[in-house]
Amino acid sequence: SVFLSVLFMSLSILPVLGQENSQWRGKKRDGVYEETSLLKKWAETGPQLLWSFDGLGEGHTSVAIANDKIYITGMTDSIGVLYIFNLDGKLLNKKAYGLEWNANYNGTRSTVNINDGRLYIFTGRGVLLCLDEKSLDVIWSKDVLNDFDGNNLTFGMAESPLIIGDVIYATPGGKENNMVAMNKKTGELIWSSKGTGKPSTYCS
Repeated sequence: SVFLSVLFMSLSILPVLGQENSQWRGKKRDGVYEETSLLKKWAETGPQLLWSFDGLGEGHTSVAIANDKIYITGMTDSIGVLYIFNLDGKLLNKKAYGLEWNANYNGTRSTVNINDGRLYIFTGRGVLLCLDEKSLDVIWSKDVLNDFDGNNLTFGMAESPLIIGDVIYATPGGKENNMVAMNKKTGELIWSSKGTGKPSTYCS
């Protein structure tokens, strides 16, 4: 199951929680975080637990942080749910967004991408959703696997949406549309690239 916890490390690094890590592996998707004055080692007793939330269901995803909010997804009874917390651990909102992967290693996979007032979620079943950040209404959705004749993987799609400018990218796999680029505002196809017919190999 997904278990969300925040550890107290030092007053000097608390701003890391407010850093705009609005997508998978940070703002440059390279796993590099630019905070300074970090502790070089833990105290003997270890870091203090500030808060935790046990009730997110099943999942293998990571958090995204933007606008002083924490975003994470989990699955309950085969349905994916988006959870939104403030930095103190208070649950602000949640939104069920449809079926998630429940064939094996059940649960959510991708990390939410927060971009220009919208939230982008890619399900383990290959559905890409765009939600309004404030209302959580679905603006558009695209069944990437079925619409582009893709091939799902043994353990479900584990792709975290990549956005550059006004373009969002996905890799359905398959022969005709191995990689696709879509308008992030509408979901309309901009271009697709052919492949050899192989699946997308859990790429992000």
